Amino acid sequence: MGTPRIQSQKGMATLEFAVVASMLLIMAFVIIDFGSLIQAQAVVTNISREGGSLASRDLKNGPDLLNLLAASSAPLEFETHPELYKIYIAKVDAGESAAAPDPVCTVQESGTLSGEAVVSPAMSATCDLPQNLYDLLKFDDTIQTSPLSQFTVVKVFYAHKPLTPLENLLDNSGQPLLNIDTDADNIPDAMLIGSTAIF
Repeated sequence: MGTPRIQSQKGMATLEFAVVASMLLIMAFVIIDFGSLIQAQAVVTNISREGGSLASRDLKNGPDLLNLLAASSAPLEFETHPELYKIYIAKVDAGESAAAPDPVCTVQESGTLSGEAVVSPAMSATCDLPQNLYDLLKFDDTIQTSPLSQFTVVKVFYAHKPLTPLENLLDNSGQPLLNIDTDADNIPDAMLIGSTAIF
């Protein structure tokens, strides 16, 4: 008579352990993925800020600066995975005369990441500057110059892939839960992280 009760208690304990262990595993995966996402966002933000600072002071420029920024992405390894990132450096120079009053936008880029959300500053009418800053670069007839001479815009994009199989564990529909479509054909199921710095 006591045997079925003991087996029932063992079965219940096994079931409870399975539920608790799976919850702990999911929590561990969440912590790992969000930690890596926060780290990636911090690295991308630092790259854009440092790139803007260096470019605005003309300490480095052109391919040298792009290579330096790619090399500074240590945990994300931009240098070995160009398909995962795109860096744009735009120099917006002031209008030079009444005949050419509008600012001129010159863009350099590195990395091969592409998609609808990965947009060059050159595609914007104001080279990704807020309108009030863009207006400060327009030639002013009354003072025969522009109020400012130049701005530098640095945009960095990174396709972050989850480190754990959390997305597959939580998904029952066959569609990825965390997929933010960047239209990057070679980067499926990636989360796009971006940062813009203006100097």
